[in-house]
Amino acid sequence: MADNRYLQMRAMVLAAVRTAQAAQSGDAGANSKVTPASVLEDIIVGRFETELSEGKTLISVNEANGAHSFAIIGGMTPADIVELAMESLVWLNSQPDPLNPQVIPAKRIKRLRASFKNATI
Repeated sequence: MADNRYLQMRAMVLAAVRTAQAAQSGDAGANSKVTPASVLEDIIVGRFETELSEGKTLISVNEANGAHSFAIIGGMTPADIVELAMESLVWLNSQPDPLNPQVIPAKRIKRLRASFKNATI
């Protein structure tokens, strides 16, 4: 269950990062203050709407800089979304660079090394 929660948290942070990037690229003058942390903070204070669509929960955040929407897994209540946003914000603020978090960790390469030293026939 903890692994699943961690994946949900990473998905929420990734959605917040992409939402902030889309807002900044759209109109740099009005939306220059949109950060992933500000998107998550808006969810925490309750400035969001949810809608269940095609098995996913669509979250719409309305703020002074505009409206932003993203989808996460379905079946989450608004209380679950706020709790997940709080955990995601804590994780995001603990990153070395909160504006560009390491959402997807570097891949570890596992190699199987065959050895015939102890082989018996």
